[in-house]
Amino acid sequence: MNRMIRVDFVSFVRMFLIFMISGGVTIQAILYPNYPLGVELIKKVLTRPLFAMFLTQIHDLDGDPDCSPHYSNLTTSYCATDAFHFRGSHMYKPEPLVEPVQKCPMSSLGGYIITIQYLLICKLVLVTLLFAMFALTITKVDLEAAEIWKFQRYMIIMDFEDRLCFPPPFTIINYLFIFLTFIHRHLKGCMKKCSDFCTCEKLIKTKRSTESHKKTKRSEDYNYWKKCSHDYVNIQEEKCQMEDIPKVQAEILQNMQDDLRFQKKTIKRMTDRILELERMIQSSRMYLENISHKLDKSDVLGVSTVKGLLVHVAARQSPYPGTSVARFPVFDKYVPWEQPYEVYDAKIYTKQRDSFSEDERLYVDEDILL
Repeated sequence: MNRMIRVDFVSFVRMFLIFMISGGVTIQAILYPNYPLGVELIKKVLTRPLFAMFLTQIHDLDGDPDCSPHYSNLTTSYCATDAFHFRGSHMYKPEPLVEPVQKCPMSSLGGYIITIQYLLICKLVLVTLLFAMFALTITKVDLEAAEIWKFQRYMIIMDFEDRLCFPPPFTIINYLFIFLTFIHRHLKGCMKKCSDFCTCEKLIKTKRSTESHKKTKRSEDYNYWKKCSHDYVNIQEEKCQMEDIPKVQAEILQNMQDDLRFQKKTIKRMTDRILELERMIQSSRMYLENISHKLDKSDVLGVSTVKGLLVHVAARQSPYPGTSVARFPVFDKYVPWEQPYEVYDAKIYTKQRDSFSEDERLYVDEDILL
């Protein structure tokens, strides 16, 4: 409430005074253009816009039928710029034409426009702005209401803790009791020291008993600021942790990306090595088969019989005769073509039929040449 009055309402009054004074002067000048200068004029200029917040004065907007027609007879001839000639609407020596309409309202469209504009600004805009400022202050206070209540409770508890049990002027009784209690404790302590001087064991017991009977106050119950500091530190630590979470996540993602790049490179190297091993294995098998064919005693001019079929071994030797084009490797187990060889992708290499000798032209297949 204090904040609403000291901050919000004072700010509203400052803004309202600007519109009130300017609006009052404008409305008065339009409705009463010849009103005599004096205390009454200042009073009307200030009271009319102020009371417009609660009452709407529109009775003089239409003018006065008894005196308003006199405005049609007025001209600007009585207006003078000479400061030494008191003419026009002077309150002591007015012009004869101006005197009947000094306190007579003049009806005009400008009077309606200025009055409506002032009412809209003051009653709608400024009042709504005041409510919005109050609502914003209430929202801010509600966020700190629990802390304020705890602080006030702490102050009340500490106030009652420090006060004496008797009100003034009976506080002398409390002081006498405190003084007698101090003397009693001092004498009792001296007596215990004298009696416990003989044995250390008794001294230890008395120390423990005196320490156990001391009046202690738990800091968690009375030290409000300590609690506030702990809460503040915890909140700051949580904020720091929340701020560090995106950084940690970014570092984790960066590490994962680095690991993925490393894995891709490793997989690529492994793939290259596997392909190289496959090529080496295929070459080794081809070499072994060639050696096997050469060692085979039944090999006659590169022709051998497998399951009753003639297999031309030389036709599978790489490269093509008289060229450097390598053939697609075909192993012996696929030569009968009884099982599918899915990866078979042979290279077609031939030359024109005229390039062959006359003895070889009989064996040239025209379909392959196409």
